[in-house]
Amino acid sequence: MSAKWLGKFLGRPKTQAEQRGSLEDWRLELARPGLTKEKFCKLCDQALREKFGASVEQLDSLDEFRITVSSGEPRKAFVENIWRECRHNEDIRVQQVERFLRVMAGPEAGTSKLPEVTSIVPTIKDETYINFSRKSATEGPTFVHEHFVADLWIVYAIDSTDAILTLSTTQFVELKLTLGELKHLAIENLKRMLPPIERHGEGPVYTLTAGSDYVASLLLFEDLWAE
Repeated sequence: MSAKWLGKFLGRPKTQAEQRGSLEDWRLELARPGLTKEKFCKLCDQALREKFGASVEQLDSLDEFRITVSSGEPRKAFVENIWRECRHNEDIRVQQVERFLRVMAGPEAGTSKLPEVTSIVPTIKDETYINFSRKSATEGPTFVHEHFVADLWIVYAIDSTDAILTLSTTQFVELKLTLGELKHLAIENLKRMLPPIERHGEGPVYTLTAGSDYVASLLLFEDLWAE
């Protein structure tokens, strides 16, 4: 076999079947038991590049990515929370990552659309999330947020069928609500959406559960902690 012929063989375009197989590899690998966080982040990188192409850049941390598209400002993606939710459950990993991809692709399609007020919910994020979301050192994030306590912030979001999108400042202005009204509305919406809150453990330390997406937001339920 000549080197010239071998080069042509190795350089030949992939068939449709081969391309389809490589695209599906990350889904197959995600479902394998014993997955490490490092491998999970690499598979998320592969999934993002399949979705957004060469516009994806992995940052200093394995679980942080920057997506730059020609039609909008760069966005940062974090997969740490996804890993925490599904690291012990391989059955939901593909579903969680595919939902994450829809979230990352969603803002460009409809950030300007005014949401239903009944879909607005409060989420809890830390200082790192806020800092990474800043447009610049002097400009804050373009979504509605307010300080909660210590290094925790309330970030207001829109709960839709396929994704959870942040509520933009533009949308907030159009809704003509005060920040106090927004907070009260969002908490009441979340109380209505959540499954029953359950307490686990014998004490004095307990674990609270209420679905998977908004457990941290239970910190905002004053009547719950009054008990």
